[in-house]
Amino acid sequence: MYQETKKRKSPPPIVFIGVALIALGAFKFIPSLFKGGNLDSSTSDSSNPRMSLGNKILVQSQTTAGKQAGVQAFAKGD
Repeated sequence: MYQETKKRKSPPPIVFIGVALIALGAFKFIPSLFKGGNLDSSTSDSSNPRMSLGNKILVQSQTTAGKQAGVQAFAKGD
C-alpha cells in the first residue's frame, strides 16, 4: 500500500517580504504618533501649517464673523 507523507510547505517568499515591509512601516510610523503628544489648544503647532486646533482660521477667503467669534471663544476656553 502506498502511504503518502505529509510534508509541511513553507509559505512563498512574498509573504515574508510583506511581513517585513509591514514591520518596517510600523517601526517608522508608530513613534511619529507619540512625538509632540501635546494637543493643548493654546499652543499652535508650527510643524503642520495646514492643521488648526481652533486657534486660527485656515481658509482666510471664507472668514465670517461667526468664525472669528468662535476662534476668540476657543482661545478664551469658552
